[in-house]
Parts: sequence; C-alpha cells; structure tokens
Amino acid sequence: MITITVLKNPFNHHDKEIHVCEYIPGKAAYEYVRPYIMGLDDYVISINGNIAEDAQEKIVNSGDWIAVCPVVGKSSWFRTIFSLALGYYTGRFFNKIAGFNKFWSHMASGVVNMIGGALINHWFPPAKPDRPKVNPSYDWNNAQSPTGQGNALGVTYGTMRTAGQVLAQHVSSNGENQYLNILLCGGEGPVDNIGDIRINDNPLSYYKDVIAETRLGENDQAVIANFNDTYIDQALAYELATDHSWATQQTQGDAIEGLEVTLQFPYGLYRIKDNGGLENASVTVELQYRKVGDADWRNFTDGNSWTVTQNPHGLLKMISVNSAAPAETWTITYVAAVQTGYNTYIPAYFTVAGSVSGVQLNARISENYNNGLIAFNVRGHGGYYGQPSLANGTTFKIDVNPNINLAISAAKNTAFQSTYRIDHLSPAQYEVRTRCVSKSGTDTRYATRVFWTQLSSIIYDDFVRPGKVLVGIRALATNQLSGGMPSITWIQNRDNVWVWNADTGQYEEKPATNPAWAAYDMIHRCRKIKNVNTGDFEFVVRGAPASRTIYQDFAHWAAFCDSRNLTFDYIYDTATDLW
Repeated sequence: MITITVLKNPFNHHDKEIHVCEYIPGKAAYEYVRPYIMGLDDYVISINGNIAEDAQEKIVNSGDWIAVCPVVGKSSWFRTIFSLALGYYTGRFFNKIAGFNKFWSHMASGVVNMIGGALINHWFPPAKPDRPKVNPSYDWNNAQSPTGQGNALGVTYGTMRTAGQVLAQHVSSNGENQYLNILLCGGEGPVDNIGDIRINDNPLSYYKDVIAETRLGENDQAVIANFNDTYIDQALAYELATDHSWATQQTQGDAIEGLEVTLQFPYGLYRIKDNGGLENASVTVELQYRKVGDADWRNFTDGNSWTVTQNPHGLLKMISVNSAAPAETWTITYVAAVQTGYNTYIPAYFTVAGSVSGVQLNARISENYNNGLIAFNVRGHGGYYGQPSLANGTTFKIDVNPNINLAISAAKNTAFQSTYRIDHLSPAQYEVRTRCVSKSGTDTRYATRVFWTQLSSIIYDDFVRPGKVLVGIRALATNQLSGGMPSITWIQNRDNVWVWNADTGQYEEKPATNPAWAAYDMIHRCRKIKNVNTGDFEFVVRGAPASRTIYQDFAHWAAFCDSRNLTFDYIYDTATDLW
C-alpha cells in the first residue's frame, strides 16, 4: 500500500488529507498524487521525507509514504501571512522591553515594521500583470480609437458599443476629391453581429459618400476593399517654387512596391480676368524616383506623346499610345501583295517593330491596329491587280516619348489636390523628388502656389486579418465631414461561448451574457474555428484544459444568475493578470 498526505496549508499541520492507495509496480509519484492536486508548479512532493526533484519520473516502492505541500514562496497570500506575523511579533517584543514607554515602543515597532516590510517586498514582490494596463476606450469622454502597436486584442461578451483600434489609415485623392480610408479592429472574433455604426455620434446614413464594410472575425473572411494594399503615409510641407530646386524625400521601409505623390493647391489655381472672372492658370512640375543607392532617376509620367516622323502621302493616322509605353521609335513597313498563282495572292501587310519592344504582330491596310503599346491605321490600296498606291518597302516611323513634365491646369479658387502614382516596382527603399518647372504667372492676378503634402509608400499584401473583427470606412471629404480624424463607434455582440459539458462529453453553446459562462470562457478560451486547409470546423483551446474545471460548479452558478436575471455585457480590452 501507498500512504499519501496532502498538506493544504503549510502553516497549519492539522489542515491535511490522508489517502491510502493500492501499490502498482512502476507507477511514478506524480501519478499517485495527480487526483488530489492540479499540476506541479505550485507543489513540492517528498517520498519518505526526501524531496522528489522529478516526481513525474520517480518510481514509488510498496510501503512508501508520499507527502505533498504547497510551495509558499510563489504565493501572494504568503506576503500577507508574513506581514501579519511580523506585525504581531514586533508589537509583542517591543511592548515587553523594560524602560520603553508607549511612545518609544510604537516608534521602535514602526521602524522594525518598515525594515521588515522592505524585506518582504524584496523577498516576495507582488504579482505584476504580464502587460501594462491598457484600457483607452471607456471613460467619461467620448470613445476614441487608440493607435499604435502592443494594445490588447479585445474580447466581447454580450452587446457593447466600441471604438475599436486603428489598424490602418490612408488619405487618397481622386482628382479634386479626397477620401479618408480607415480600418478599425473590434477585437477577437468571431462575433455575431456589427451594427449601428456612428460617426461623431451620428448614424452613418446621415453622411453622403461614406461607405462602411464589416467583417465578423471569421477565420476565412475576405479582404476589406481599399485595404488590399498597405499605405505608409508621410505628411510633408514642401512648397515648390520656380527656382528649379528639387525637394527630396526618402520612403519609410525597404519593401516598397508602389509610390503615390500628392500635390496640393491650398488657394486654388486660377487667373483673374479684367472683368473679375476666373480663367485657367497652369503649373508644370517634374516628379522622379529611384532606388536608394542607384545613380539614375526615373520619371513619373502623365501619359505619352508621339511624333510621326516619317509619313509618306500622309496615309498613317495615329489613334493612341499606351501611357506605360517606353520611349522608342516604331517602324511600320509595307509589304506588297505577292501573286503565287493564277488569281492567288499573298495579301499585302505591314511589319511592325519597336526599337525597344521588338517585332510585333503584322498590320493590315485600312484596319485599326493595336498591339497594346501603339494604335494606328494606314489608309491606302495595296490591291491584288494593277499598281498599288503603296510601293513595296514604303516605311512609316513613329517616335514615342513620355511626358516627363506634369501639367496641372484649372480655373478654381478653392483648395484641391493632384495625385500621381507608380506601381509594380521592385521591393526596395526609394527616394522621390519633385520640382516646379514653370507657372503661367506669379503676379497678384494668379493663384499658382503648389505644395508637396504627402508621400505614400505602397506594399501589396492583401491582408485578410483572420480572426479579427473589422470595420472599414471610406469617407469623402465634404462640408459635412472633413478635417481631423472623426470619432467612429459601432455596436457588436457575441451571443454564445463554447463550454465543455462533462456530463455529455461534448462542447455546447452557452449564453455569453451569463456571468458564470463568461468567466468559464475567460479561463478556458475555446473557439470553433474553420480549418482553411480542410474546410472543417475545429475546436481550439488557448486557456486552461476543460479537465481542470468542475463543470457542475459553473452550471450551478449559471443557474443562480439566471434565477436572479443577472446578465453581463462587456468588452475586455485590458491586458492584465487573469485573476
């Protein structure tokens, strides 16, 4: 037989349990005591008076005595016991010292308590939370969305209004329109519903041109529109004068795949006519970029221009040039029809070749031609009979050149922006520079001041952010909504938590608004998550195992709460010690 003594309180030897177990050969010490304690972290085990350093491996012999005792050095309540004992004994000691009156007795006792308290704090420091306390969303002010890294990922129980946390934000321009794109996280998902989105305490429907998208925090949720790319915005304030000097800025990060430059005209762009009306004024700028460390700069372009440098009989008509086409010379050469037999011919055609892009598909007479880089039409008559109007070998030439100067023209006396973008760059860190080439005028009749106000670095990532509750907002700057960051809030609710029912041997959904089941979830933390590889749903536990909980105790507590209509609605967004 094996005798097991479990001492619950090391300061009270009467508070103990004694168990007698049947001896089983080859069984380790921890296997005998496991039914009576939870883990070895807070306990020490001895066999026949000797400490078992590895109780999980130490084999017990028949007739051995096993003792189990808590490790008090790790317990916060031991600080309290030690402090009480210190106060008791110092008070008794100094009250018995001969010649000490009451005043000096108390003074001496206080000195020893102070020194003893310092030793207690040194030997047994109070428990500290794993993370600093962060709870920025709930106070007597309006809810605000925190930014930055390292904040807690909130967990929802019941129904609550939240401001979430800012994950990403970007200001984009589309001609004269400027949009705020902001992505907010409502914490850990999945939740059951997101609704009543408000901006500055008003319903979303009150605002024009404001679009919201939501994700409930599923494991296989889709990307939110306008956040399939990550933007790193740098606010700038370079005024571009007409002295041809460059303003240069380096991107943040070394994996940049796209660039976006925003130029702003804060006073508009116009010229005042003699009658007081407005007419067009123009500003021409030049934008360039290069990898950090490269010698050569490359240009942002505003489409391409072309020149037909060789056009016999004026028969070639240009249609268009792709804005991404490289600078090069295109040669179009006529190949006459060839008779190969009686009344049979190889039809006439044109060969098309670029000095950079190489040989392309052939063109036909009087048919629109487009190879994705240039588009044109050559009129004429190749004919199968008689003399063609085009001689064999007749050549046309087109020079394509990028417009390296970006011209902005307007007759507008209110602020607006112009945005220029370059995509599909090799991932790297880049330098960007811009300068003003010319202005149509600078006297008092003209408003032509231009500023470089933002450089955006773009990374193509398509983050779906699985398991996170998301709200994406795209808002046009209008007289209703503009300026600083608005206050955005919404209501989200989580109806149920997953609880392991020890009686049925399976997981069951229980109300998240019941305090007992909410507490169970905080400890157990089970989620039903879709495996994106198999398509099956699986239970994933990140907290204490269900085997270490007493299901019936939680069930009784839950019934008690239900009988008194006690409910619980909260979002935990504080990182602190669980207990």
